[in-house]
Amino acid sequence: MPKVSKRKVNKEAEYINNFWRAVAVLSKKEDARDFLKALLTPSEMLMLAKRLEIAKQLLDEAHYQDIVREVKVANATIANIQRSMEGSGHDGYLRPLQRIGKFRKKPSRSKSKLSK
Repeated sequence: MPKVSKRKVNKEAEYINNFWRAVAVLSKKEDARDFLKALLTPSEMLMLAKRLEIAKQLLDEAHYQDIVREVKVANATIANIQRSMEGSGHDGYLRPLQRIGKFRKKPSRSKSKLSK
């Protein structure tokens, strides 16, 4: 993803809040697609889609090697997502995957037993 300017903006929190509100009002897949296509480059969209797929596979208890082979990402990328899921990012990945029917059970929040 592109780097954010280091120059601070006075209304940064307001801008981010407006972004969350814009995302929250998108109730149809087509609206979300159009918004994100306008906002993101194809590479950024693919990167985010891969992160979601990695989270899904981690929740499904896939091994790192299988994820690397299928999603074409580095072990470090998988580890970063796993760390996020072990912290506060867990529900951020789980909720949308459950809502789209890609993951049904609620996994434990304990450390994963996945092998690297």
